[in-house]
Amino acid sequence: MGIETVKSYLRIAPKSSGVYQFFNSKRDVIYIGKAKNLHSRLTNYATLDGNSHRICQMIANADAVDVIKTNNELEALLLEANLIKKFKPRYNILLKDDKSFPYLLIREDHPYPQIAKYRGIKDLKGSYYGPFTSPAKAEETLSYLQKVFLLRSCSDAYFASRKRPCLLYQIKRCSAPCVNKIAQDDYLLLVKQANDFLSGKNFELQKQLAQQMHEASDKYAYEEASQYRDRIKMLSYIQAKQVVDLQEIGDLDVIAIGNIGGIVAVQIFFFRTGQNLGNKTYFPEHVEDAGFDEILSNFLLHFYQHNHIPPSIILSNQITDNDLLQQALAAFCGHKVKIEIPKQGKKYELVKFALDNIKCEIEKKLNTKAYHKAMLKEMELLFDLPIEIKRVEIYDNSHISGKFAVGAMVVSGEDGFEKKEYRKYNIAHIGKDTGGDDYSMMKEMLTRRFKRDLPKPELILIDGGAGHLSVASNVIKTLKIQGVCVVGIAKGMDRNSGRESFFTLGKGEFTLDRNNKVMKYLQILRDEAHRFAIASHRAKRSAAIKSSILDMIPGIGAKRKKILLSFFGSVEHIENASIDQLQQVKTINIKIAEKIYGYLHK
Repeated sequence: MGIETVKSYLRIAPKSSGVYQFFNSKRDVIYIGKAKNLHSRLTNYATLDGNSHRICQMIANADAVDVIKTNNELEALLLEANLIKKFKPRYNILLKDDKSFPYLLIREDHPYPQIAKYRGIKDLKGSYYGPFTSPAKAEETLSYLQKVFLLRSCSDAYFASRKRPCLLYQIKRCSAPCVNKIAQDDYLLLVKQANDFLSGKNFELQKQLAQQMHEASDKYAYEEASQYRDRIKMLSYIQAKQVVDLQEIGDLDVIAIGNIGGIVAVQIFFFRTGQNLGNKTYFPEHVEDAGFDEILSNFLLHFYQHNHIPPSIILSNQITDNDLLQQALAAFCGHKVKIEIPKQGKKYELVKFALDNIKCEIEKKLNTKAYHKAMLKEMELLFDLPIEIKRVEIYDNSHISGKFAVGAMVVSGEDGFEKKEYRKYNIAHIGKDTGGDDYSMMKEMLTRRFKRDLPKPELILIDGGAGHLSVASNVIKTLKIQGVCVVGIAKGMDRNSGRESFFTLGKGEFTLDRNNKVMKYLQILRDEAHRFAIASHRAKRSAAIKSSILDMIPGIGAKRKKILLSFFGSVEHIENASIDQLQQVKTINIKIAEKIYGYLHK
C-alpha cells in the first residue's frame, strides 16, 4: 500500500499518453490524472518529495493503480475530465456546484412562437439566449421582454384553449394572439424584433421602432405611437443596466480566481451580445495546496463539459496547458475557442472588475464560515463532545395519518447548509414495532441512511423527544456506528418555538434561554429539516392526487390514462387541453373527450 504500490506498478507502466487512476483498499477511485508519458508521470508518485500534502495523503491511501492508454494527450485530457465527472475522486479538485444554467428560448415550432425560460437539453427547435446565472435573472429579463415585445409565454395547450384574453394582455405583457388580438404577420414581426434585440442588434432595432413611432404619429395614431415610445424607453432602460458595452467584442466569459485567508474562489461572468447576464461564484473543493494554474485548468475543463462555450474566454491568471485546453474546449463545442489573459484595454478592465467582485464574495464567505464554525464550537461545549464537529445531520419526517410518508435528512457544516447532501426517504409502510408511526419512520430512515456509504456526522439532531432519542440511539448502537452523538430537540408547551427542550443520553433533558445564540442556531437547523420534510411530503402528496384525478373520470381506464399522459406529458396539460385537442389522442372520440373536458372543468 502507498509508495510500494506505485513502485510495483512502475515496472509495467507504459510510456505512452493516457489516464491513470489510483484506488484505495475498497476499490474506490481516489485520484485520476492524465499524462503525456504515463511511466514518467507515475514516477513522480514513487516518492513523497516534491508532492503536496494532499497528494501525499492520496499516495498513502493508494492500494492499486490502473491506466488507460490513449492515442494522444488531448484524448487523455478529455477522458480524464469524463472520469472525474463520473467518479468525483476524493483527492481531485472538484466543482462543488455543477448545476446547469437557465436560458431564454424563442421557439420556432408554432405559428405563434412562445418565449419562455428553459433549462436542459437544447432539443426544441428555436433560438436559445443565455446562459443566465440564476432563474431570477432569467425571469427578470423575460419580464422586460414581455413588456417590450408582448410575446406569449403560455404553453401550447393553454394557448389553444383560450376563449378570451388572459390577465397578461390586460397588464400589457402579451398581445393575445390566442384570440386574434394581433395579426400573425404583426406578431411574427415582434418575434423578429425580440430575436434581433437578444442577438445584439439594439441600434438597428431602436432606429426601426423610432421610424414606426413617427409614422404612427404622422397618421394621428397617437396611442400606437405612444406604445412604440414606451418600448424604446424600456429598451434604453435595459441597455443602461449593462456595466460595459462589448458589442464589438462579441460573446465572451470572464473568469477570475482569488484566495483570501485560505478560501479559494473562482468567479465567472457571462457577457453576450454586449449584455452582462450575471456572474456565478464557485468554491472548488480539495484546493488547499493547489496553485491557481492547476485550479483554473481544472475549472475550465469541468465547467465547460456541460455548459455553453463562447468563442472567447478571458482569464485573470496564466495557465500552463493553454493550447491543449483550447483544443479540448473546441472538441466539446465544435468551434474554435480562444483563451487569453489581457494586459490592457476593455478586456483587462473586465478582469479587474471580476477580481474586485471576487474579493467581496470571499470576504462574505469568510464571515459566514467564521459564524458557522463558532456555532459548531458552541455546540461541542453544550453537548460535551470530545471531538470537533464538522458535519451535523438533522432528521425529521412528515405524513398525514401514515399516508404520503417522507423522512428528511438535512446536512450542515462549516459552510452552512450543504443542500447537495440532503436526502429524502420515501416510507412505504409504517409499522408499530417501536411504539408509534413517527418512531417506526425514524428507525427505518436512520437504518437506511447509515447502511449507505455517506460521510459520517459527528452530531445527529432528531426532531423529537426522549422516545425519538431512544430509537435513534438504538439504530446507531445496532449498526455499530462509532463517534456519533445523538441529540433530540423538542418544542416546549403549546409547541412554541423558543421553549425547546434538548434530550441527550449523557445529560438527560435540559433547555436554554430563548435569546441564547446557540438556541437560535439549533432552531434554524431544526426548522430547515422541518421545511425540507414538509416540502417533500407535499410534493409526494400532490403527485399522487394529480395522478388520481384521471382515475376518477368514468370511462378512463389504466390504458387510456397512460395514453393521455404520454400524449400531453402531464395532468396540467390535459386540464388545459380543448375538446378538439383531446380528440387527437388515440382511442379518444368526441364523446369521451367531452366527458374528460367536462369533468376536469366542472
